[in-house]
Amino acid sequence: MIEKTERDKPVIIPNEFKCPITKQIMSDPVLAFDGHCYERLAIESYLKIHNKSPITGITTDCIIVFPNHQKKANIEK
Repeated sequence: MIEKTERDKPVIIPNEFKCPITKQIMSDPVLAFDGHCYERLAIESYLKIHNKSPITGITTDCIIVFPNHQKKANIEK
């Protein structure tokens, strides 16, 4: 008889936990001017080169991002 442990179960990662730029699970999620959440390093690097949202294409001069504490807490669960 084969037993399956908790480790053997496939883990489904919600897309909302993945950065739209890197497609990886975010460790430092931030909220950008376009209302979307990104990995901090990915969006900061992107905005140094581009002045628009990678999702919506909306242009901006604002490159300030804000920590998304709730998203981080949900990812860490």
